[in-house]
Amino acid sequence: MDALAMDDQCGRPFASRNPGVAHLCGHDVHVSCHLGVAHVLAGLRKHLQGDVKFLFEPAEENAPPGDISGSEAMINDGALDAPKPSAIFGGHVYPDWPAGSIALRTGSSFAGNDRVKLTVIGRESHSAVASTGIDAIVVAAHIITALQSFASRELPSEESASLHFGTIEGGRVSNLLAERVELNGTFRVSDEKLRDELPARLERIVKGVCDAFGATYELDYALRSLPAIVSTRREVDLMRAAATEVLGADQVIPMRHPRLAADTFHHWLKHMPGVFYMVGTANADPATRWPSHHQRFDVAPETFPAFIAAVSMTAIRYLESK
Repeated sequence: MDALAMDDQCGRPFASRNPGVAHLCGHDVHVSCHLGVAHVLAGLRKHLQGDVKFLFEPAEENAPPGDISGSEAMINDGALDAPKPSAIFGGHVYPDWPAGSIALRTGSSFAGNDRVKLTVIGRESHSAVASTGIDAIVVAAHIITALQSFASRELPSEESASLHFGTIEGGRVSNLLAERVELNGTFRVSDEKLRDELPARLERIVKGVCDAFGATYELDYALRSLPAIVSTRREVDLMRAAATEVLGADQVIPMRHPRLAADTFHHWLKHMPGVFYMVGTANADPATRWPSHHQRFDVAPETFPAFIAAVSMTAIRYLESK
C-alpha cells in the first residue's frame, strides 16, 4: 500500500525483494491486521447490527509530486459515500509500546507537521577580508540557535513541539564567505492555535537576526500542511472499553502526550468523529525496537492478534451502541 525509498535490512523472509523500496513504517502490518478484522467480522456477519467499511489508504507517506494524498483522493472518489460512516477508527503500529497493547488519547494524538524552507542571503567576500561581506552561514547559525531558545523559552512546557531544520546547504568554496544558505526543516506542534501563530513568530526571529547582521531572507512556510489529529472522547472511551474487554486493562495504555509524528488521518476526521490509536510492537527481541523508518524496522508477532482482537471488538461494540 505504501513504501519508503529505502533498503530493507530486517532480515526476515518477508523482507522487500526490491532494492530501494521497503515497508519500514508498518503500513503492511496495518493492511494485514485489518484484513484479519474483516475476516473476523465476516464470520459474525449475521450478528452485526450495522455495516462496517474498511478503508485502505495508499500514498500516506508521500503523494506523487503535485498530487494530493491518498486519503484526499479516496474521499474525492467517494470512499465515504453509500454508506457514509458515522465514525472512523484508524491505527498505526509503533515500537514505543509493548507488543499486544493499544495506546489511546482523547484530543490531539498526532501533532501537525509543516515543512519550512528558509533562504538566508548575505554578501560573498573573500575570507581574508571578511568585513566586506555578510556570512550567510554565520547568520543561519544564529537563527538556528535562536529557534532552539524560542522552543524552550516561549512555547508552553506542556506543549508537544519539535522545531528543527534537518538540512542546511550553502557556500561555494572554503575560502569565501557564503552568500546564500538554504535550510529545510519540519515544525510540529499539537495545538492548532499555536500552529497558526508559528509562521509569524518564526519570521520575527528570522527578521531580527538578519537585520542585526545586515542580511536578508526568503521564508516559505507550510509547504505541506498536516494539521494535528484530534480523537473524539466518545469514540476513545468506547474503544478503550472494547480493547480492555479482549486484551485486559494492563494492555490498554493512556498516551500521556501527542506523538510528534504527522499523518493524513486528519482528512478522514474532518468528516466524522473517530480515533487514531497506536498499537505496540516491541517485545524482548531487540529487532522489534527499531524506530519507524529505520531500515531494520520489524514488529513482534504478538502485535497481530492483539490488533485484530481490539479492532474487531471495537467495531462490534460501536455498532451495538448506535
